Amino acid sequence: NKTLKLKYALYAIFIFAIISFPMLYQRYLYFGSSFYYGGNSRYFLDSHINFCSNIPEVRESSLFTYLSTHTPLQIFSKFFIKGTARIVFDYVYHVISPMIIFFFFWGILLKLYNMKYRPLYITFVIWIGALSLIWSVLGTPRHLYPTLPFIFMFSSIGINNIFSRTQYKNLAISLFFSLFILVSLITPIKLYIHDTQAKHDMDGLVWGKWVAENLKGTIAVTEGMDVIMYHLPDAQTTNDDTFTFFTAPVSGITTYKFVPACFNSSDGVLNWMRMKNISYLIMDEYSYDKFIDISADRHFSLIYSNTNTDSQWKVKIYRIESVSSPGIHKLE
Repeated sequence: NKTLKLKYALYAIFIFAIISFPMLYQRYLYFGSSFYYGGNSRYFLDSHINFCSNIPEVRESSLFTYLSTHTPLQIFSKFFIKGTARIVFDYVYHVISPMIIFFFFWGILLKLYNMKYRPLYITFVIWIGALSLIWSVLGTPRHLYPTLPFIFMFSSIGINNIFSRTQYKNLAISLFFSLFILVSLITPIKLYIHDTQAKHDMDGLVWGKWVAENLKGTIAVTEGMDVIMYHLPDAQTTNDDTFTFFTAPVSGITTYKFVPACFNSSDGVLNWMRMKNISYLIMDEYSYDKFIDISADRHFSLIYSNTNTDSQWKVKIYRIESVSSPGIHKLE
C-alpha cells in the first residue's frame, strides 16, 4: 500500500526533525549555520595539515573544487582506496566481532534478493557511500557504530540458518550467544578491575591545577582543556574560533585546541602560535616526540613535566619564548 508507506515515511521525517531541531538550531545560533561542525565540516581535504592552513581556498575546499584540481587517480585513491576500502577494513578489524563476522556475511547473502530487506540495504549503502567521501581524513570507527543493529540483525539471520541444521538448535544458539556475551564483556571487566581511566583523570586534575594557578594567556592543548578549566570559577565555552573551546576571562586564560597532525615541523608550530598569540603549549604522551620533536627547538622552553612520575596522564608544558608569556614558571 503506497499510501501507508508514504504515511510512515512522513512520520519518520517528522520524528527525525523533532529530534535534530534542537542541535541544528543551537549550531545556527552559535556558528551561523545549522550544519557547521567545526573542523569536521572540511570534508574534501588531502591531509590534516590543510585543516590549519591560512589559505581559505585550501582549508575550505568544496567537492567541485576538489574534483577539478585532482587527477582521476587521486580521486579514486581518496574516495575508494582510502574511503570505501578503508571503511570495509575498519568494519572487519574494529567494529564486527570475529565471532559473528562469518554469520554477518552469510546472512546478507541469504537475504540479498529479498525485497523486504531492501530498505536496510539502501540505508547501509548510503551510510558507507557518504562516509567514503570523508573517510581518508576524518574517518574513525566510531562513525560506523550506529550501523551495529544492522550487523546484529543479519548476523542473527546467518546464525539461525547455520544452527538450524543441528539436532539441538535452541541449545546450540543459546550456548553461542552466551559465549558471545562473555567474550564481549572481557574488555569492560578488565577496565573495571584496573580502573585506569579514573586514575588518569585524577592525575590530569593535578597538572590542570598547576596550569590554572601558574599560567596566564592563551594555551594550546592537545587533550585536557577541561581539567584546566575545572579549577577556574569563571570558565566558559566560547565560539570565537573553530579550535577555541574554553576561556576564563577574569582568570586570564584561554585554551586552544592543538592538533599535532596539522604540522610537519616545529617551525610550522611556532608560526601558527605566533599568529594566534599563543604563549604555552601542552602536549600529552600521545603527542610529544611522536608527531613533532620540538624539544631541541630554542623557541620552546620546557617549564613543566611529569613524565618521570607515576602519573597516568603524562604531559610536557612548553613556554614559547618568541611570544609574550606572563605567569609563574617552574619545572617539576
